[in-house]
Amino acid sequence: MNELDKKYLYLSLTRLSSVIPNNITTMLDYYNNHPDMYHIEIDDYVYCLFTYYINNNLKQGIFLVYDNDTIIADCAFMYTDINNFLTNKEVIDYISDKTDWTYLEHYTLSNYYFNYMYPAYNLTINDTGYVILYENAYVTRSYRRQHIFQTMLSIVKEYVLENISDSTYLYSIFTLDPDVACYGPDKKDEPYIYNYDIDEPIRQLNAKILSKYQYTPIKLEETNHQENDDGTKLWFSLKKEFIQLIDEDINI
Repeated sequence: MNELDKKYLYLSLTRLSSVIPNNITTMLDYYNNHPDMYHIEIDDYVYCLFTYYINNNLKQGIFLVYDNDTIIADCAFMYTDINNFLTNKEVIDYISDKTDWTYLEHYTLSNYYFNYMYPAYNLTINDTGYVILYENAYVTRSYRRQHIFQTMLSIVKEYVLENISDSTYLYSIFTLDPDVACYGPDKKDEPYIYNYDIDEPIRQLNAKILSKYQYTPIKLEETNHQENDDGTKLWFSLKKEFIQLIDEDINI
């Protein structure tokens, strides 16, 4: 691990010290010995992605983008192979229990692409591939229109698929939640309160943005919207793509 990697991993782990599974020193030692568990890329900004195991078959990924020492974009995601996603009870239970949003992501993707009774505990399946469940993604408003979001998607995909040897399917899903900044210049101290009139246009815009990357928007149901209704659970964007390895590079 070089000094720049260490600096940005330390900054990231410090910001997230309340949620990471071990203390900062232990995590840094782990990444020093397991360079495959993180990825740092420097372009106009510093893209810092690191992962850790939730259990033997499911990984958590966290992605922070820095302008010097300021976080200007963030993303959280979970990923696993499709067999564990569909049939492993430990994986399904963790995703379902984490939040209502991740439960509905699992439910929506499973039912949209696969013809199994939900949940498909302990079934033998013939499908292959990988799944990315994006929990959130945010780019600071003053930094938008610089392809930061697109770069984040590309880096996550390449990281998740870095060990494929031939070809595979990749399934991805976003919750079309309202834009809520967790870090950086847009972060607000007051708690977020859902407001349909404010948040629904943002959700529609997010669906439009993701459609440019071939994501399909899915609305689970229509409700009578009232103040504090949690409409964030109703909209998702999904994507299935075939990844073919060509000349030792992922064809994306």
